Amino acid sequence: FEPWGPHRGNFGGELALEAGGILLPVDWVRAERLLYRTLRKRTPAALILLGLTESRKRLSLEKLALNLDFHETPPWRRQRPIERGGPWIREGRLPWTRILKRWSRSKLPAALSHHAGTFLCNHIYYRALQHFAGLCGFVHLPPLRVLGKARQRRALQDLLAVVNGRAARP
Repeated sequence: FEPWGPHRGNFGGELALEAGGILLPVDWVRAERLLYRTLRKRTPAALILLGLTESRKRLSLEKLALNLDFHETPPWRRQRPIERGGPWIREGRLPWTRILKRWSRSKLPAALSHHAGTFLCNHIYYRALQHFAGLCGFVHLPPLRVLGKARQRRALQDLLAVVNGRAARP
């Protein structure tokens, strides 16, 4: 995602661009449209979504996306299901244990998180899981003051190495 709120930058967005990905706007409708347009144009083996979370002290692999948009603060205020009548949860599709083991070997602080919250990250993750059948997951990155650029870059390289190894298997 692009920078949002009080943040001047969003290193997750920079990492995505470095890896050949795209930068999503912090806007519910525009982000969803760009996700769909990108999935129509590209056929990736895996889809990795990255987002910044202010409160985390480690890398968080988000296992689930909830069918809920909820945020109290303008201009993002909303409370409603993402997909009316849709499943309450969608489960991510990544080799969680292998990624966590790789990060542990690299001495990167990381954990499996139950869900991606209820803000835009969760919204896009839910839609990605709905519209992309391959390996798909979301990683919430901590602020740079907690985990610097070099270590976050290493985390993405490790994750992609694991996912690419998995995607190449029959």
